[in-house]
Amino acid sequence: MLAPVAKAQGLDPRFGRLPPGCSMERSEAVTGDRLDAVSERLKIPLKSLSNTHLILNGKRVQVNILEAGTDEDADRLQQRVSGGFRPVLCLRDGRKVIEFAGKSDAPAAIKLSYEL
Repeated sequence: MLAPVAKAQGLDPRFGRLPPGCSMERSEAVTGDRLDAVSERLKIPLKSLSNTHLILNGKRVQVNILEAGTDEDADRLQQRVSGGFRPVLCLRDGRKVIEFAGKSDAPAAIKLSYEL
């Protein structure tokens, strides 16, 4: 059974219900100048970006969700994130690239990738 989580503004729907043993430490939508700076650094225009910090059975996992405006940009974004940032995992859901950040606990990140 998944535990309900309070809705935060800009929170991706996949975090609406978390698996047992998982809690949200914090989540933020990156907007404005910060979003523009990340887009510029990646050389890909982003529609949205969020950073969510989860704890699964005491292990920390950071999930960054980057959304591109086109399928082509999403392809390039996934390649750039996978190759440049060395994430534990980098998945794709439509135009969203879901990065389980490299500083995350790898086994916990892999488990969450199946459950979110």
